[in-house]
Amino acid sequence: RVTVQTRPLFGKRGVLAESGATFLKMDCEGAEVALLESAQVNDWCAVSHLIFEWSFSKVREIDRFRSVVAVLERAGFSVRFEGKGNWDVYLDSWPSKWRMDALIFATRSAHSSECARTYQR
Repeated sequence: RVTVQTRPLFGKRGVLAESGATFLKMDCEGAEVALLESAQVNDWCAVSHLIFEWSFSKVREIDRFRSVVAVLERAGFSVRFEGKGNWDVYLDSWPSKWRMDALIFATRSAHSSECARTYQR
């Protein structure tokens, strides 16, 4: 047995805030959904570039995907992904003609004012 110390990724005392990392590529073998759903707007304060994969073979619900995209957009990110703009009609699952794994790119040039208030010391 090995004892492993864990640390939170998000929050004022999380690894992201303490490290000052501005670029984050998440590849957590399916855990991206849970991590992204647990995040709040101010959790992304240090990050200006985020890349992650959403596997629609595991989580096909578009509403859940849209919810995660909305969290990122509220944090000031511009979010891009395959198929964006093609959802003018309501879809309840990822279309099979699209790739099952979508790369999501989220970028922003400036941190939101909420981040500035949260991280002022």
